[in-house]
Amino acid sequence: VRLFRFLVLVAGVTALVGASARANMNEPLASRLTPTLVVELFDDVDGIGAIEGDPPIATVTRAGETIGYLFSTHETARPVGYSGQSFDIVVALGVDGVIRGHRIIEHHEPLIGTGSAQVSFENVNRFLSQLHDLDLKIVRRSRAKSVDGISGATISAHAMRGAMMVSAVAVGYLTGVISDNSSGLSLDRYSFTQHTWRELVSDATIRSLSLTNRSV
Repeated sequence: VRLFRFLVLVAGVTALVGASARANMNEPLASRLTPTLVVELFDDVDGIGAIEGDPPIATVTRAGETIGYLFSTHETARPVGYSGQSFDIVVALGVDGVIRGHRIIEHHEPLIGTGSAQVSFENVNRFLSQLHDLDLKIVRRSRAKSVDGISGATISAHAMRGAMMVSAVAVGYLTGVISDNSSGLSLDRYSFTQHTWRELVSDATIRSLSLTNRSV
């Protein structure tokens, strides 16, 4: 019943497109968020709300409450793979800051596919699935951890993983799921604000110290 209600709610969004396999990453995000994809990434959902913002973010609801967000690496991170082209991975982020899942929608990586000399989608998805259940409110401020690698398409796989992380953190900030309001000292490897050299000196981010031979 809930799935049927969801199909009705999103019919206006998905009526113009077919399956996600035929979606074009340069088309609106709505064209990739099919009912099948949404229920795959979020269990027992009512539907998706308006897709808004730049990058576009879709709100996912259950019983009238927001439970998470869906977004695309292509539009959020503008990644570049081994092929030199972008790729599209839809990522699911819960309101608790936990990555719920992903789906590769489109890519042009020559070493990933079904050929005998290519790395299978199954292996790539298994590699990317190491990000599932990751709490960004903790991980983004902790030391980077090593992950299991993937041979044969290392550059492509790591580019995809990096794009998923960058996109998830960006959307986390944009939606207020994560913030800088935390105690203690930490190294934030994701947020960035550009400053001039003069500004860095004036706010004491960079300091100068002059010493003579006598003083040392």
